[in-house]
Amino acid sequence: MKTLDALIVIFNKNFVQQESFMNEILSSMTVRNKPYRSWVSDGTKIKSFVKEDSQNPQVYTPMAFINFQTMLGDKFESSNIEVATFQGTQGIKGVILSHWSDKDQKSSVETQKTNILAKTSQILGILSLPASVFGIVGITLGSIAFITGLIGGRQIKKNMNVQKGERMALIGKILGGMSVLFGLLVTWALYT
Repeated sequence: MKTLDALIVIFNKNFVQQESFMNEILSSMTVRNKPYRSWVSDGTKIKSFVKEDSQNPQVYTPMAFINFQTMLGDKFESSNIEVATFQGTQGIKGVILSHWSDKDQKSSVETQKTNILAKTSQILGILSLPASVFGIVGITLGSIAFITGLIGGRQIKKNMNVQKGERMALIGKILGGMSVLFGLLVTWALYT
């Protein structure tokens, strides 16, 4: 079953009773054999805008992408957008953009993938600690673990709802840093 995630209504001009007109449109226009209003739930996000050329796809398409992305985050998919135009009295016209998703769709937390650099950082961090007794080997592995953990952690923060593995990246950075320090101490002790 589909659920209505978000609605964007774009009018061609500003007018006083915009809110009541929008409610009238959502109650009278149908989608999937039911009025838009009946699909609206507490979780449905609704925004309205005024753009002179509201029914022009070159106007509403970028607006839809930007605003649905802002409203829905990682739940946004361009293939889930539907468009309907309307024409009212007094020259008022516009477009309704709706974003739908499957109700039984897995949550983004369940579908998150572990960042490969975070995983690599943790593995190399674990391997670098015992390898640091060999000096340069521990320094090399530790440095790589630290750098991959740093990059992986940034990628995870950037794509928060898509990737997981922040702890792995942190563990890799800590163990990598410790290995570099211990490897430097071992190397210094051997050559002094």
